[in-house]
Formats: sequence, C-alpha cells, structure tokens
Amino acid sequence: MGIKGIQQLILNYIASADLTKLAPNSRVLIDGSGWCFHLLNNPSPNLQNGGKDDGGLGPIARQHNGDYDLLAIRTKNYIRYLQELGLRPEIWWDGSKTKLKSKTHASRREQRKMRMEKHRMYCEEGIVKDVQQDDLPPPPLFIAQVKHTLSRMKDVKQVICEYEADPEMAHESSKTDSIILANDSDFLFFKGCHYVTFNCGILCQKDNESGELNVPYAQILTRSGFAKHLEVQEKSLIEWAIFVGNDFTSPFVKQDIFHVIDANQKKNEELTLLLPDGDEYRHENEAKLEKLDQIFANKDYLLKSTSNLALQNAIDFSRAYYNYGDMSNFDDDQNESNDDDEDDNRRRETSNCDMYLKRMNLRNNN
Repeated sequence: MGIKGIQQLILNYIASADLTKLAPNSRVLIDGSGWCFHLLNNPSPNLQNGGKDDGGLGPIARQHNGDYDLLAIRTKNYIRYLQELGLRPEIWWDGSKTKLKSKTHASRREQRKMRMEKHRMYCEEGIVKDVQQDDLPPPPLFIAQVKHTLSRMKDVKQVICEYEADPEMAHESSKTDSIILANDSDFLFFKGCHYVTFNCGILCQKDNESGELNVPYAQILTRSGFAKHLEVQEKSLIEWAIFVGNDFTSPFVKQDIFHVIDANQKKNEELTLLLPDGDEYRHENEAKLEKLDQIFANKDYLLKSTSNLALQNAIDFSRAYYNYGDMSNFDDDQNESNDDDEDDNRRRETSNCDMYLKRMNLRNNN
C-alpha cells in the first residue's frame, strides 16, 4: 500500500526523472502480487509500441469472474517482452508471514467485503451503474493463474520470501543494482534500491549513439533522488513517511501522539511543539516534510511516542524496515503463519469459487 497521500509528489518526481539506459542482462525484480493486479488492468507491452501499453483491451472484466486465458496471454507477453530486451525477469512473491500489519490486513478484509457485496448486487440484482472494475473483487484464482503460467515458461525465476517481499527485493536491488518493477511507494524509501513503476514501465528505444534498436530504458527512482528532488535529507524522508503514515504507523497518525526526542532518549518539549499540527497540515504533506526537515537537521533528533507503545514499536520497525536493519526482534502477526491457517485459506478460496459459480449461474438464468 505504501505511504499515505503523497502520490502527486511522486508523480512530480517521476516527471523530472531522466530515462536511464539499462545494461544488457540486467535483472528485473518484479513484485508478484502487484504485478498480478497490473496485468488485470493493463495489456502487456511489446516491441512494436515501444514498450508502452497500447490500451487496446483495457481491464479484464471482473463481473463474469474474469478471463483466465487473457490473463495467461498477458503474463507470457510481459515476460517475453522483457526477455526480448535482453533482461532477466524474476518474480518475487510475499511469504505467509508478516510483522506489524494486522491492522492493514483487517482494513483489506473490509475492502474485500465491500467488493464482494458489489459483485452480489451485480449478479443477483443486475446493478452495475457507477461500478468500476477495481470496485469488484478480482477473479478468485487470478494469482494462481499467473503462477501456473510462469511455471510453464523457460528461464523465469520465481522467489518465494518467508515474509513480505518488499524489503528483500529492495535489499537485493541495493546490493546488485538490479531493477525493481512494482507499484508501491515504499520502494522510494528503501535505502539504495532502484525502483521503476509499472505505469512508467521499461521502454524500448533506439540508442542514438550506437544506432542499436530495441534498447531498454527506464525512469529509475531512488530514495536519494527523491530527497534531492524535494531538497531534504534522506533521514527526513523516513521520519516523514512515519509521521504521514505507512502500513505500520497509519493506524496511529490521527491521534497526534508523536514527540521529538534527542539521541539520549529524553523528550524535548520545545521541539515537539514544532511538529506540524494535524489539523492545520491535514492535506499539506509537502509542508509537513519541510517542517520535519528543519527539525531533523540535527542528526540526533528523531520521532518518538512516549504514550503509545504500539506506535513506538511501529516507528522502530519502520526505520529497520527501510534501512535493512534487524527485524527479528519484532513479533510475527498471527495470520497465515501455520498449517491450520493455510488450510483455512484453501477452504476459503474454494468457498469463494463456489460462491462465484452460484452467483454466475443465477445471473445467467435471469
């Protein structure tokens, strides 16, 4: 999900980013779950259109449970396009374990319930007015379809992480200069990683110097580049993400319980009063960043919560998360981390498929 309310600032940064020529045989680490949703909504790039989505077919319709054949075609075409450019795509998948994301999981469950209700209204009552494809649940086996298609392709590496894939992908990118292809603003806050958005994609152009055709180029986004664009320190970006709200701190940001401390962990009341007021700066995230950058010009000052241990845990975890620190001391969420839960997930997936089929039979008989 990423950082709340900064999309326009990211778009401004993207608009200022130059195209970079990618080296032959470069690794492209694709965020698997985000890519599956991208494939649902976008046709695959090809050499004929310069690597841009041609928009010919648009989103795969979800009302009738999706088109798995088309999804398989898009999966194959996307991978083949990258391979034709001399790149090495790898698909990275989240593991079953997570840390400090139980509230995010709860929020997503509520969103799924809303989408399922809109699908019910379509199937049982024919109500489709003002319903966009993203308002409906994705096809129940769309990720399984993508994984199956990939398993039948040659030279496509798939990596299944133990925990969330994002920090492992980012760390790998920072160490090897590989490219991350994803749609998650968190990648702009990981130290040293090289991020390309799905919407921008990897383009193929003629190399003006060599005259070579079909050379891969991309707008590569980095934390250092984002900080330079916004004229702030990288450290301030991390504190800003924590203060505005990432997946870990967003449940707490409306409570105005942040403080500023110095390196010896003593609360500094004067600096705390300088923090951007939640009501005054509600929709002014860039102004929040400017004020935070002034405070954190002193390298010893950090955000802290002295009144909420859960928030302080989220703050500490966020700093470790974005800088590849030790996260082993933070407890795992109680979700799909054991065999019983995985069995529950399989039963739930089967139940969802049965529900879809019953609804579609009802719809087709009306």
